Amino acid sequence: MAKDRGWDYLNSEPGEFDFDANNDGSYGNEFSDGSSSYYGADGSWGYKDSDGSGSYHGADGSWGYKDSDGSGSYYGADGSWGYTNSDGYSSYYEGDENESSGDDSNGDSVDTSTDNSFLNDRTTEGSPFVDSLVNAAAIGTLIFGAVKLVQWLSGSDQPQRDEPVEPPEPHVPTKEEIKKDRRDSIIAICVLLGILVGIQIWLFLLTRERVPFSSAEARGMNLNDVMLALEEAGFENIKTVVDSSGWLNDNQVTSISIDGETKFRKGKFAKTEATIVVKYSSPGRVYVTDTLENWENCSPAIIDVKLKKLGLTNYAIKEIPTSEPQDNQAIEGIYISGKAFNDEKCYIPTDALVIVQYWVYKIAIGNSSGDFKGESIQKVTAELRNRGFTNIRVEEYKQGWAEGNTVIEVRLDGECSFESDYMLSPDALIQIKYSSNDRIDVTDIVSKWHTAKDANSMKEILEMAGLKNTIVREKCGEDLSVEEYSLTGLNINYEPYYEGRCYIQVNAPIAVEYYRVKITIGNRLGKYMDDKKMMYRTVVDSLIKMGFTNIHLYRNNALITGWLDSEGSIASFTIDGKKSFSETDSFYRDVPIEIVVNTFKKNSSCKEISDVKKK
Repeated sequence: MAKDRGWDYLNSEPGEFDFDANNDGSYGNEFSDGSSSYYGADGSWGYKDSDGSGSYHGADGSWGYKDSDGSGSYYGADGSWGYTNSDGYSSYYEGDENESSGDDSNGDSVDTSTDNSFLNDRTTEGSPFVDSLVNAAAIGTLIFGAVKLVQWLSGSDQPQRDEPVEPPEPHVPTKEEIKKDRRDSIIAICVLLGILVGIQIWLFLLTRERVPFSSAEARGMNLNDVMLALEEAGFENIKTVVDSSGWLNDNQVTSISIDGETKFRKGKFAKTEATIVVKYSSPGRVYVTDTLENWENCSPAIIDVKLKKLGLTNYAIKEIPTSEPQDNQAIEGIYISGKAFNDEKCYIPTDALVIVQYWVYKIAIGNSSGDFKGESIQKVTAELRNRGFTNIRVEEYKQGWAEGNTVIEVRLDGECSFESDYMLSPDALIQIKYSSNDRIDVTDIVSKWHTAKDANSMKEILEMAGLKNTIVREKCGEDLSVEEYSLTGLNINYEPYYEGRCYIQVNAPIAVEYYRVKITIGNRLGKYMDDKKMMYRTVVDSLIKMGFTNIHLYRNNALITGWLDSEGSIASFTIDGKKSFSETDSFYRDVPIEIVVNTFKKNSSCKEISDVKKK
């Protein structure tokens, strides 16, 4: 189909357009300022202003316009249409979808080909056949609606007369007519855009399905019903996950998510391939509501029996302390899978975690463990009884040097360290250890122990004070910096004493302790004897470094060739008269150590050793 002449008129230059090219009586006028008008024999007409802008209206309903910058559009009644950009690029589409395009500012085609890209670019998800069908229908609807709209605006949808029409008198459009033409054009473009948006929404909905229920409605539904509804709705990627939590009955849906979204309304649009995860309650549950009915009025023991009867295997009954006596043994609450139970319908697995909490009347002890120490036993026991404790046991303690009848230690439920807010039942066992009442104050005597000359002097001072059960004993160590036989302290009545008040029985055992250095040898005898190449000087230096002070060296003058035993190796080793010892044995630092060295009688290199001792 040839181009409509209206397209050529709008894109022509002054003096180039043949108004009556078909010899049908069409005519036009061109003016000196470049403006022109055109009147076709078929009733079409158009105009152009001096700035290049203009419009065209065909008798068949075609129309077009052109702006002063050279851009413009044209829409033919046969479905053809075209446009020109201000840069001179133009394109024209005939009614059979053939396209002409190029850079000619007059709109002449530079390259003509059949182009279906307008259809091919508007693909949607689905099969190629469905896509093509949908796109073709959308474009056809768009063109048909546009044509009808333009015909209505121009009035060309009215019945046409068959008799020839006389050419109208030349007419120059007024400004109001020009404004009306442009307004009608804008309305037409807006309608076209609205149709296009509607088609896009339609194409979007073709690839989606409606969810048949909301996320809230799905909870509690039967798993099979939910699966069937989703499959019938067209969804293809549905997964199920067993949920061991919650209180729903077997195979009831606990939650549902669509591509990770867990909250959605009924009728939500979702892709058919969307990932849908349906969680459902695990099978094999037991119904606990009826069994636990009226639990508020049950004792912990009765609740225990009920839970065992249900076959539950993972439950615990725990105490909660209270200072209100009337609440004692009352059930505070039952918690199933982390949620408080309040007589609702409840189905749970037999291994679900169930915690029963009940009140136990308890009393705060009122004092810390340190506060009790040194207090009168009579005072402490009276205070505890006044607070409501009924199971108090006292034990007399003969050892130590605390004042008579004073508390040495308090134990609560076996604990000897506690704070004043520690709570326990009124009948909980409280054990109190107190110092015996047969003691005298010896503080002035024993507190001056560090001023005594030595251990024996301190022992005499104690005995003169009437303390007859006194001994002197050594306290050994390997600290070479401590002076030998120096006083280290007293052990009074089986407990070490350094300072402070001291009360003991007259016959209490007292040990005056003094310091002795005792060194662990660190080597067995064989270490010195078996190594025939170990030189005596290495051994002697090692012993001196350890702290031994009484070492004697002897030569044996027994070597003849020196092949079996090297000169300077050890022939014998004794410590404190012992020829056999282990590496863990300890010895005083001044015990005698004798070392016999293998030497030649003549030409000996061990000249520093003068004393001789033969085997």
